[in-house]
Amino acid sequence: MRAYATNSAGTGYGPEATFTTLVDLPVVTTTAATAITKVSAVSGGEVTYDGGGTLTARGLAWSTTANPTIDGTVVLDSGTGISVFISNLTGLVLNTTYHVRAYATNSAGTAYGADERRFRDANLVDSCSALRDFGPAGPGALLLRGGLSAAQSRPPKGMIPGAALVHPPTFRRDTR
Repeated sequence: MRAYATNSAGTGYGPEATFTTLVDLPVVTTTAATAITKVSAVSGGEVTYDGGGTLTARGLAWSTTANPTIDGTVVLDSGTGISVFISNLTGLVLNTTYHVRAYATNSAGTAYGADERRFRDANLVDSCSALRDFGPAGPGALLLRGGLSAAQSRPPKGMIPGAALVHPPTFRRDTR
């Protein structure tokens, strides 16, 4: 770029000046977690604006605390540019709350989608199955395969420590 001036003697030019326009942060959204199992889930995001610069990374940041960042655990997506991406979260721990946020990075920095808080599918006691049983144990009873008599007061084997039943059901031994 150069400034110039024109008069009756002609046009004169000033020295050439150069500049570079700034790049914005990217814009990214987080996709809600799906296909949640005991140890994995699927989430992802969408980069809707690259900020005018080249994306150098995108993916999911996840943690057991709110607003995870790329300084913690991430799943790096191999794609580039403005598009939707899907990431698999693996190695999760049973009955744990996880937070996921999509992120995208360009020369201006890293931007994050909204924090998506997801609860793990606890399956507190795998050996329990809910009954809609109006028989001897009554409505809302739990059928325990492997047994717990109504006289026993401790929780079933395999129940996660610290788990509490809001309305403790009655228990009866499976006789099938």
